[in-house]
Amino acid sequence: MSIEKLFILFFIYSVIGWIIEVFLVSLESKKIVNRGFLIGPYLPIYGFGAALITLASIYIPSMDDSISSCFLISFIICGILEYFASYFMEKRFSIRWWDYSTKPMNLNGRIWIGNLILFGLGGLIVVKLINPIIYKCFERITAFQFRIAVIIISIILITDWIFSHFILKLLRTEVANSTGDSTEKIAEEMKELFSSRTVFHRRILEAYPKLEYRTDKVKKRLEKAKEEIEKINMIVLEKVEDTQNKIKEGEKIILNYMTPIENLQKDVIDIQDELIESLLSDKCDQEKIDQLIEQLAESRKKLDEKEKNSIFSIIKNKEK
Repeated sequence: MSIEKLFILFFIYSVIGWIIEVFLVSLESKKIVNRGFLIGPYLPIYGFGAALITLASIYIPSMDDSISSCFLISFIICGILEYFASYFMEKRFSIRWWDYSTKPMNLNGRIWIGNLILFGLGGLIVVKLINPIIYKCFERITAFQFRIAVIIISIILITDWIFSHFILKLLRTEVANSTGDSTEKIAEEMKELFSSRTVFHRRILEAYPKLEYRTDKVKKRLEKAKEEIEKINMIVLEKVEDTQNKIKEGEKIILNYMTPIENLQKDVIDIQDELIESLLSDKCDQEKIDQLIEQLAESRKKLDEKEKNSIFSIIKNKEK
């Protein structure tokens, strides 16, 4: 595939991605929202993803032959692309543009299993359904027409990028200069600042109403809060362990108190009988005899304590 065709393919899928995003976000917010970092109706991350999947399908024949292979490779390619796009944008602007931390099976809040599955299915649709249609349309376009289309689209994208770059640069500068130490305070400052500017400036905040600002002040505050939480957790765990140990000790005391004296007396008699048999035996095992003597001493000690603490003993002492 020529570079011109790949570029046109990239642009087509950027527009398709924008339509999908706008449709889904508009359903949630109940109003039309122009998503993306650029002003025009296109999302380059979708274009890059589709272009990479298309190139992979050309150089990896198994993607055309196997549905599972196509799904898995699309799953991996788009997952890596989304992760590094999130990482780069956060480092560039000190802003977390999307966060999946509350979603199950996420990786650092940048990607999560639900989106990855959708990306895998999207890759199947791109390779098996949409690309064949686009290829047929490409056959009707001459090389000259491709060049003209590439030039026009390039001018549009470059102009849009330059204008959007200044808006994002302003946002980055204002976020860096913010005195707020929480993402909520910074969000209020940005909303107030951009409300007095052009519709193009306000569009960014409207497109991403859940931006998380990650300035140095916010990070320090979050780290401090994390340390405090860890300290509290340690204290709670220590108290829980201490309480559990006290409960176990109490259970032992209760069980010991509830053991009938008759049972202890029986244990003493049984050990004595076994000791006598061992002493009278022709094969006298000294180690076993020593163990029995220790057991007998321990059982007698328990019996003595039990008799002293028994209800009858308490009553007799009171009578005296």
